[in-house]
Formats: sequence, C-alpha cells, structure tokens
Amino acid sequence: MKNLGLKIIVAFVLLIPLWSFLAWFLWPMDRLESIILDKSATPESRQEHRSFNWILTHEKMYQPSGKKYDYSRDYYGTYPEGNGMINELDRYELSEMDSMSFYIDMAYYVDASGVEMGIDSLQTGNNWYGGLSQKDYELLKVLYRDHKLIMAEYNTIGAPTSPEVKTQMEQLFEVDFTGWVGKAFTTLDTSVSDAVPQWVRKQYRDYYKKPFAFANKPGIVLAHESGKIIVLEDDAHLDAPMPVINTELEMQKKLGVNNLVKFPNWFDITLSRRKANIYAYYKIHTNEAGDSLMEYFHIPRRFPAVIGDHQEDLRYYFCGDFADNNISNSSAYFKGVELVSRLFYLTREAQREKEFFWRYYRPMMTHIINHHLDRLKVSQEKRKLPVDSGYEKYRLLDTGMVLLPTGGTRLYETEDILDGKADHTDDVSTELVELSKRENKPVPASSGSNISPSRYRVGGRLPLVQWLEMKRNGMEASPADPSGTVNVSRSNNEPAIPVNQRAVQVPDPSAKKWRIIIASLASSERAQEYVNRLGYPELTIIHVDYLNTNRVAYGEYTSLRDAQLQFEKVVQQHPDAWMVHF
Repeated sequence: MKNLGLKIIVAFVLLIPLWSFLAWFLWPMDRLESIILDKSATPESRQEHRSFNWILTHEKMYQPSGKKYDYSRDYYGTYPEGNGMINELDRYELSEMDSMSFYIDMAYYVDASGVEMGIDSLQTGNNWYGGLSQKDYELLKVLYRDHKLIMAEYNTIGAPTSPEVKTQMEQLFEVDFTGWVGKAFTTLDTSVSDAVPQWVRKQYRDYYKKPFAFANKPGIVLAHESGKIIVLEDDAHLDAPMPVINTELEMQKKLGVNNLVKFPNWFDITLSRRKANIYAYYKIHTNEAGDSLMEYFHIPRRFPAVIGDHQEDLRYYFCGDFADNNISNSSAYFKGVELVSRLFYLTREAQREKEFFWRYYRPMMTHIINHHLDRLKVSQEKRKLPVDSGYEKYRLLDTGMVLLPTGGTRLYETEDILDGKADHTDDVSTELVELSKRENKPVPASSGSNISPSRYRVGGRLPLVQWLEMKRNGMEASPADPSGTVNVSRSNNEPAIPVNQRAVQVPDPSAKKWRIIIASLASSERAQEYVNRLGYPELTIIHVDYLNTNRVAYGEYTSLRDAQLQFEKVVQQHPDAWMVHF
C-alpha cells in the first residue's frame, strides 16, 4: 500500500509539467494590438524584445487575429535575415497614424540604439541605422492623446536619436536625460572577460590618457555622452557591487514587484520632472571614496529607475535596459512556471542574469498590461499633451542639478529634489543587510550605523559664486572644482582630470568652515529678530553680498563629521536646514 502511494506521488510530480502546459493551453486568451519597436536586432539575437514577447505568450495576450506574437517577425525595426530589411513606422503618413490609434492598444519602444548595415545584410558597415524618427515620436503622441499605453526605455532617448526628437520625447514622458549611462560588471579585468565593451575602454583611454586596466573584481562603469567616464571598484569605492532597485510599499502593490532587486544591465540617469511620477529608484551603494568621486562629477547616488504616470498609469519610461533578458521561449508555455523560477538560476552567474526578469520585469509588465486591458473599453475624451510643469525651472550643470526657486534664497541638490526632506539612510542599511543575507555575505564595515544621513545631503553642488559669475557672463556651466574652492576668474575649460581617480576629494579645512544654515532672510533686522526669538547661543548671522541676503547659521565646524553629527540634531527642529562649506 505504501509503495502504491509513493508511486502515485512520483507519477503526480512527473506529470506536473503536463498539468502546467494544459493549464496554459486551456487558459482564455486576451486580444492586444501592440506596436513593438526594436532597432537593434542583429543576426545573433533579438534579445532586446524577446523577453517581452515571452510575457505576451505566457499571459496569452494574442493579436486580434488570434495568432500569438512571434518575436522573430512581429515588431518594427531591423530584420537580420535576407537583405537587411527594415520594417519602420516612417512608411506611414501622419494621417494614417491618427486612424491607427483607434485599433492600437499599446506601444513599447524597446531599443533604438541601432545597427550598422551593409549593402546586402546587417553587418559591419558605414551606414548606421538607428535612433527614433519624427514619426516614431508622432505615433506615441497620438497614442498618448487617445489614452493608450505607451512605454519606452534605455537607448530610446539618447544618441543616435536627433536632438529635436530627444527634446520631444523628454517633453512627452516628462523626463530629462542627464547624459550619464552605467553598468555593473562581474569583473573589470579585460584579460579575464571581454564583457566591458570596446567603446568603454576607448572612452576611458581618451579621457584619462591611460589604458583601461583594473583588477579582477566587480565594479560599476559610469560614462557620459560628453566623454567623461568613471570606474567604481568593489571595496575601493562600493559597499555593494551592483545597483539596487528600491520600490516602496505603495508602488510595490501598484506594480506587483519586490521591494529590492539588483539590476545587472545598462541603465541611464534620467530625472523626472514630477516627483509623483517616480515609481522606483536606483541606489548605488558607495563608500566615502566612492562618494567623493560621484560628487566630483555631480552624479547622484539615488535616481529614478521607473518613471510612470501618476495621473492615469498610461505612460512609462524605464531607466535601464529592462527588456534585455536571456529567457528561453519554451518556458512560456507552462502556467505557474514563475513559482519555480529559482530553478532557472542555480549558479551565481545565472542568478545575476535571470533574477531581475523573474522578480521584477515579468510581474511588473504583466501587471501594467493587465491593468490597461481591464480599462480599454472605457470611453474617454482626448488627453492633453504634457506641458512644461512639475519642478520649477532648473538648469543641468555638468549633469548635476541646481535649482533656484522663487526668491532665490536656496540652492537644492539633486538628492534633495529626489528625496524631499526625508533621508534614506535606513533604506541603505536595510538594502545592504538584505542583499548580504541573500548572498551569505557579511555587511561591509562602512555601511549600516556608520552611514550618516548627511552624506546624502551634502556635495554635488556647483559653488554659488562660480554659478553667479557664469550667469552674469552668459557662460555655460562648468564642473565644480574638486577641492570645493571658488575661483570666479576661471575660464570655461574642463577641470583638470584627477591624476588618480581613486583619490578621496575632501575640502581644505584651513580654507573653509562647515556651517548649518537654518534660515535666509532679506533684511538684517528680520534676521536678528529671528535669532532673538530662537535664543540659541550658537546662532550667527552671515551677510551674503552677492545674494543680498542674511543667512542664519547654527555654529561652524572644521570637521565634516562634527558638522554632520550636529546637523542630524538640528534638522529635527528645522527640516529645511542645509549645510554649506564657505
């Protein structure tokens, strides 16, 4: 009897794949008319959009004709076979796009980076095909107007898309691309792995005038379209070797995703014009040396990962190569396969490649599309295109952000705009602890309680005197001096490149003091009244001639650490306080 029961159990387990396939086969299908754009398909792979097709197949979201989407042909862009055929949206007239909007349910622009085309096929050549065209943009605009779902991601806004179309795309998605892109690599040693692309090595060699030569350990490369580039090495600059996507509880429910997931692909640093549209953030976990390097280049450590549409959830910009997942199509035909997804990454390398798809991309895209299908039948009026609104007018200064609000009394940093008044030190500690548990790896000694909230509120600011001088002279902004000193007579040349990019850039304590500013008032009388009312003996009034304002400072400190410790106390009573070094 026991043997019979055991045989039944074994037979049932062995038949699970069959039950799973039958469940998928009998599952009712949904009809979805979608436009998928991928201008990067090569003879070797259509990987950039294949994982999205996996989701359409797995969820049985078929074409209106009842046929499933075939990743090898049901998309717009480059076709590797034959004579290098291109199926592009430019063949449609604008009047046709208006009518197309009536039957198209969604559009997803996966990749527009492009390929080189030869005469007979897609191969190395001088004829580059890529970048979004004006008609690519026009279709998205029409779909947005008609309340259809539009999505785009990394490599659609940047080069080789023309500046005119780039500006239109930024306006439509209410974003601003800073020009920075990055990626984590399992090793930076090019003799061990060729994962670091040739263009990264060349850009590093051109910028630093030395070869791209690093030890065999993980790291993150950050490159700017202007030619700047930095390399963050694990341990030397990083507490965690890979960017982490953090999604807060409300958005976890909205997107159906986990709170923390590591991101292995290329990402871009793109800012949202509306804070309410930021659904998830990246966090690069740098140590003090990494902080210094990031601050020198005005790169935020925390920046948007998913930028949505808080009004209708009909527009998404994914700030990374989200669709680039190496997933087998055969697994799409089994219902519930996601429940045993961990079997697909038994090794650390497989986990790195597959975890993002199973734990974040698949549930998020499934949730977004199902939510859209549920409301497609609702008749709505035309939607107005976005206008220049959201944050007050700002300028991007060497990819850092300086915002001068009405009244001109305070400069905000990139992290201030993204984070508001709340610091995210607890998030940093929690992320590192959780990630360490998953990898059975101890938390770095420099993390946790040693992380000061002030670290994420100081630095990355262009010196005000320098900025005002540039404004008066009508000059383009140049990067801040790495030492933090101000020289208003300096030219608009690029700053000298650090001889050793690993060197920690710290202010000169003999030249400046750290001060905690709690108020900035126009008249000295009002400032004095404010000081008298508070009655703190540590308060002083500092008149700033070039701003014609009076700053109320709480103490002065030679040590940044001392200033940070005091700032943590002051900010409890004065949430708008900020730190300056002058």
